[in-house]
Amino acid sequence: MSYRKSNLSRRADGQYLRTIGKAYNTGGELKPKRFLLGKDLRQAEAANLLLERLWDLVVQDFESLRQEDLAYLKRGGELLRSPQDPVPVTYKERQQEPVHWSRDYLQVAEAARQARTTASVVRKPKEKPSAYVKRLDRLQQALPSFHITAPPQDQDAASRGRGLHAANARDKAQEAVESARVAQTSVPRQLGQTLYAALDAYAKRVINGRESGKVEAATALRLKQAIPDMDLGELGYSALEGIQRYWTARPEAKLRSGKSSGHPISIATVDRHLSVARRFVRWLDRSDAYKWEMPRHGLEALQANLQRLRTEVEVSKLRSGALVFSVDQLTTLWRHATDTDRLFVLLGLNAAMSHAEIISLRHDEVESATQTIKRIRGKSGVYGEFALWPETQAALAWWRQFSTASSDLVLNTREGRPYTRQRIANQWAALYKRIARAEQDNVNWWLPFKHLRKTAAQFVRDASDGEVAGVFLSHGHL
Repeated sequence: MSYRKSNLSRRADGQYLRTIGKAYNTGGELKPKRFLLGKDLRQAEAANLLLERLWDLVVQDFESLRQEDLAYLKRGGELLRSPQDPVPVTYKERQQEPVHWSRDYLQVAEAARQARTTASVVRKPKEKPSAYVKRLDRLQQALPSFHITAPPQDQDAASRGRGLHAANARDKAQEAVESARVAQTSVPRQLGQTLYAALDAYAKRVINGRESGKVEAATALRLKQAIPDMDLGELGYSALEGIQRYWTARPEAKLRSGKSSGHPISIATVDRHLSVARRFVRWLDRSDAYKWEMPRHGLEALQANLQRLRTEVEVSKLRSGALVFSVDQLTTLWRHATDTDRLFVLLGLNAAMSHAEIISLRHDEVESATQTIKRIRGKSGVYGEFALWPETQAALAWWRQFSTASSDLVLNTREGRPYTRQRIANQWAALYKRIARAEQDNVNWWLPFKHLRKTAAQFVRDASDGEVAGVFLSHGHL
């Protein structure tokens, strides 16, 4: 795209600046559009990424509309420049009109400038409610990476408009039923079968009592953020492509409290959502309950080159290798850890365990005679064997006094419930806060719990090579 002038510039006042596309100013002149992205580099990078994705969609939508308008003018139709300037646009003028930000898109760009993916679009003066919600819907379809809403002052009008369209939809549905009866044929089965209902059904199916199933179910339900609900008959290639565009635009990550994190979702999160989306449409295509067929090349619409989604800052960080804890950081971590925290740290470093491996560890996988853990890693299906350190042996022996005798799992709460990923994450967050208070520091070296496993692999790699580290991590194939 022509906007690629990759580096952000920084003004004397510390604000990051991004120039992308053109827009008409108050004097009616078409000028380069500049966006101030704030003084925080990480937020500026997130905003810049959103603006670039948005401009790609602006260009696509502009060219699509231009072709529609040119075909309409060729048939003898008439287009006006604006309600304030009711002079017809000529075919040549429309053909040569440069791509630019429209008023609606600039409202979305204002949200992107602040690294937000929820954008409010105001109602035009005297615009009918039905036309207003139709415009919002058109923007939502064109911009799947953003959540388009009505501002508070226009929500009543939007609600009335949706009510009118809902009544129209009911009338059309009834008309379809009557037409099918007259024709003595059945109503198409996908009528009334919606995408969101299918996602709900898929989420219930994959849970099946497994912790990993709960994660997949939650991810499947989050796919609703990428696309509005629709009849399954409308779920074609373009709609699947819209899901992909939403996640590859890396919308803003949210904290558990629902507040903004100030940075985009990770590449791993993008990959997880697209993987679940592909599994969902495969299931939907094969399901007897839903008469939906995968469009041609449908799975390709849900694939992406993840490496191209990294920001320049993220690419630069890759040069320093995997993010791991240093020995000094592990020492600080150990000093402030509780006994339970230390058990998790030891399992992460000694046996290459992250959340999924820890919560699924079984008593019969821990051999007391040889003091080893022998197990098949669930994710890769590869066998792993780990000789336990004396500290790990002692920590497991300490834990056994609290374990539930009737459970096959090693990790249970004192109430007898299995440990969950969230419980481990909560304890890790509590340890972070404890260290930050004690050390009077922001602990900017802190990493997620899964990086203990990465740290252990890096130690093995430093002492041997990448092949041995891969065996330690139970990578590869049986």
